[in-house]
Amino acid sequence: MNSAPLGSKLLFLLCFFCIALPPVYAFSLTMEGHGVSSLQDSNALRAREDALGFALSSVVTQAAEMLSPGIDPIFAKRLGSGDVRSYIKSYRIQHEYNSGTEYKVWVEADVDTLKLGSRIRGVLTRPSYKTGKPTVSITVFNDAAVSKSFSRAQIKREIAVTLIGNGYTVLRGGGQIQLIAHVGVKKQMSRVGGSEELHHTLSTVLIKAVGANGQDLTQVSESAYLVGKDARDITSASLRKAAKGAAGKLLKELEVLVLRAGSGKGGFELAFWGVMSYRHYRQLDSILSKSLLGVDAVEKRVFKNSRVSFIVALSVEPEEFARVLTGLNMIDFSLILEGIHKNRIDFTLIPKR
Repeated sequence: MNSAPLGSKLLFLLCFFCIALPPVYAFSLTMEGHGVSSLQDSNALRAREDALGFALSSVVTQAAEMLSPGIDPIFAKRLGSGDVRSYIKSYRIQHEYNSGTEYKVWVEADVDTLKLGSRIRGVLTRPSYKTGKPTVSITVFNDAAVSKSFSRAQIKREIAVTLIGNGYTVLRGGGQIQLIAHVGVKKQMSRVGGSEELHHTLSTVLIKAVGANGQDLTQVSESAYLVGKDARDITSASLRKAAKGAAGKLLKELEVLVLRAGSGKGGFELAFWGVMSYRHYRQLDSILSKSLLGVDAVEKRVFKNSRVSFIVALSVEPEEFARVLTGLNMIDFSLILEGIHKNRIDFTLIPKR
């Protein structure tokens, strides 16, 4: 029996690993981290170094989760507890505070994405597939009340992590969709019992999505109000909460835009297999045209052999639509759900005897 030449086998293996492994990341990534160390068992200098180490560890852990959203959390934390400085190009201390019992350090660090990405690539073997979703780039603008170095990295990260985790590719610039985020913070201080200070922070994040040709696609906003003793911690937490909420709203809007762009006329393809007669088709068409199941409109009908497809716009989640439709009592057949895909739901008709 003839066997393939050794060179062909090596070429096949090389191509396989190039496809199967996640890409090596090489781009600028600036992130913020926060570390706390107790002063009880160490002097201030040692506590400061420990807090700095914890802050850099949090940066590496966050960066690993951002570069590979499907990464095992235990592995991500392990990266953050190892030689973290080897993954940091540079850093600067934004703020440090000695409370008498704890030492706190806030840092902003430039991550070596090539080295960290290579480390992740060396461990992960899960295939990486193209999602077919548009690329995205993010620009953040702050009002005068927000520190530029403090908020921009946080806001951009929260938005990026949400999008990357749902299959979008985030670029430094030139994305097919431009996201413009505007950040605002309002602060107020009050006193409890005449001495204790409480800081009130209301953060608002507005995200506007603009298409490649400059047209406005959608706009969402979210606000978060928090109260606490540490002004910096409260501001940071409220900014992250508002950004995460706005990113979640944006994701839902983008999914609708992607879905409609993918189908050409908007909505889902409902594919019915095993349609054996015109009577079967008429029953399906009658049900879907009544707009009782969350079908806003039937925009197109496609006939191919024993399959009939309806291109529709859904106002409900695909899973809920499929559950209700398969539960209906049809006259001549019953429906079995075969699968729900990104732009299509497959059903099989089982004729009744």
